[in-house]
Amino acid sequence: TDLLPEAFCRQHLLVPMRRTPQGVVLAMVDPGRIWLHEQITVMTGLELEVRVAPLSLVTRWMMGLWAATEA
Repeated sequence: TDLLPEAFCRQHLLVPMRRTPQGVVLAMVDPGRIWLHEQITVMTGLELEVRVAPLSLVTRWMMGLWAATEA
């Protein structure tokens, strides 16, 4: 996805799931880091809808999103 850089998502264990009319839905392992929500809002200019996801799912989704760049 072009919404957030791959390295940033991997560092912070999050995955952009989909765009909404107002913003973006993110799956995060640790959604309690409010400073990170603010940083992403500044980076994207979008409102966030945050969903909690286990590390195993976030890792799997990352592999699906960025598998082509790893090959």
